[in-house]
Amino acid sequence: MAEDTNGKEIALACEGQTFVLINPATKYVKLQIEDSVLEFTDGAYGKVIKSGSMAVVANAFGIPAVQQSVSVGEDLIRFGGRSKDGSYEKQYKLDRQSGLLSEENEPPKHCTVSKRF
Repeated sequence: MAEDTNGKEIALACEGQTFVLINPATKYVKLQIEDSVLEFTDGAYGKVIKSGSMAVVANAFGIPAVQQSVSVGEDLIRFGGRSKDGSYEKQYKLDRQSGLLSEENEPPKHCTVSKRF
């Protein structure tokens, strides 16, 4: 998966009906997991789950708004969010060399370049 995108958007298809769109220039990540959409913008504060079954669960369990972060490095892209009081945190990392998307306590998913978005 390692490629020089020159700041252009990176679209990936991953195992488990997961799709990722990354804009390195604006530090924005859109993550689609099955029917749910999550969006992360570096420095933004708010809910990241935008739609789908995950949004229903988030509302039912009161998952809070989070301080969002997106870090785009040459070898690793990290994105996620943490509530102000620290009661909720979700972090992802994408290894640009291996194409593995990792989430804490979940097996990594292999991703390849896609034209999905």
